[in-house]
Amino acid sequence: MAKDIVWSDEYSLGIKVIDEQHKKFIGIIEELYQSIQNFFSKPDMEKIFKDLVDYHTVHFATEEKYFDEFKYE
Repeated sequence: MAKDIVWSDEYSLGIKVIDEQHKKFIGIIEELYQSIQNFFSKPDMEKIFKDLVDYHTVHFATEEKYFDEFKYE
């Protein structure tokens, strides 16, 4: 059986807001992984996918804001 998907400090960028968002992403991905392993219902899976899609919008908007603010190419 595969390992759980968990945050590790080695993934840290040292930017608190981004690291916290990445932790949330990993949490949602772990939830998806567990749902597959445990044969969750279709509505449960749909909710997890919706959470993932919704959160990606928030996260990438934050990253774009930082790219603009610090003139990152």
